[in-house]
Amino acid sequence: MKKLIIIIALLCGACAAQTCPPGQEDLLDFVVPSQSLQNGHFDVLYPSSGTFYWVKSNKGYPWDVDLFDENFIYQSRTELGWNDPATFKQFNTAIKWMPRCVDASKLGKLSTIALSPAETAYSQFRQCAATTKQNLSYAINEIWNDGLQSFGGNLPANQPTLLLSYRYAYDSLYKVCKAKETYSFQKGIGLTQWTLYSWTGSSYVQQNRTNDVSLKPGAIQPYHPCWP
Repeated sequence: MKKLIIIIALLCGACAAQTCPPGQEDLLDFVVPSQSLQNGHFDVLYPSSGTFYWVKSNKGYPWDVDLFDENFIYQSRTELGWNDPATFKQFNTAIKWMPRCVDASKLGKLSTIALSPAETAYSQFRQCAATTKQNLSYAINEIWNDGLQSFGGNLPANQPTLLLSYRYAYDSLYKVCKAKETYSFQKGIGLTQWTLYSWTGSSYVQQNRTNDVSLKPGAIQPYHPCWP
């Protein structure tokens, strides 16, 4: 779901003025960086609509489309292929991916969101028209405080890092799942590492990993022909 991407933050009052309780962190400060930067992908923030894009090439697509409000950050759309912006996957209702505010004063797990198959239902779109309908079965999204981490490249060392563990294709007891993705976010920098795992029956095995560790100025306009 995440390969080669570039980060651009369009800062505004709605993003910067989130009223998290004292002592809590606004996760949008980790998911979207604090200045216009390129780091392997473009992040484009639209505060007035509560939307941001992870744009994965300088063509303006493919992308992930995420939403946010004062309570949660949600996943809404993602690419189905890399060469056609009119072909994508869209959740019927954007799923709760992570809380907007967390208490990051302690290490370890900070939050858990469990989702049912009805909540993970999505449609595939081809040429802007919905085709097949599916779901990710049961899913669990967790936020973990990984403390100070260094990912190399020209990123600053020892930065506060939060990890999203996104596990789906669970059984109904939430005991065993077939797939896991993890996203490492650093405050003021954004997404620095994405990893895909699969379940072998006894453990998770890494299938793919991308490190975004080269910061430089960058900006892009997302291209999405299927909606305004």
